[in-house]
Amino acid sequence: MRRFILGLVVVLFAAGSAAAVDLQPGDLISESRAVGAYSSAGPSNPTALTRFDRDTGATEIISGCSDADCNTVIGSGPIGSNIDGIAILSRHEVWVTTTGSFQNVPEGDPLAQCDNAEFWCRGLISVDPITGDRTVISAAASFSDNNGTQIMTILVGSGRALSNGHLAIVPPDPDPISAGLPGLTGWGIAILVGFLLGASYMKGKYDGRVAA
Repeated sequence: MRRFILGLVVVLFAAGSAAAVDLQPGDLISESRAVGAYSSAGPSNPTALTRFDRDTGATEIISGCSDADCNTVIGSGPIGSNIDGIAILSRHEVWVTTTGSFQNVPEGDPLAQCDNAEFWCRGLISVDPITGDRTVISAAASFSDNNGTQIMTILVGSGRALSNGHLAIVPPDPDPISAGLPGLTGWGIAILVGFLLGASYMKGKYDGRVAA
């Protein structure tokens, strides 16, 4: 019984970690599409967020469709047909902007109407590289009514509709200690502080303010 349980845990762990991508400093991330033929009746070769090996050119799917007909999906959540912008907030959080249609949307979800040629949708999606899961933060759809008037409607979020474009990240506040000391971080700052304290001590000793 113990062997069975241990084997089941190993299988579940392997299945859950197969799609895990642990991003490292210097990794290259981009949109990619499957190679080969795909059915015209299905999704039009939807995109995937992919890591590229800068030395070999090999690819590893982080999130999205792993084949041209989207029969196999890495991660859960809606998939945008085109990625316009990518922003990496951390090794465990990547944000993308998408345009076009959405696949892998459950029935009844407001985004389900985006799987329709009459709607052109835009979305802001948060991606977890460890699981591949996608969470739609903001989305809007545009369509034409019977009079040919273009209408934009918000599907997820509020306010203005997301437009086509790239993402920009506001950098964190600089370290107040190292902000004015370019090139000095970590041990460099510690050594500098130690040197200044030592110099202050020696000066005080020289002036007679510090006992020998």
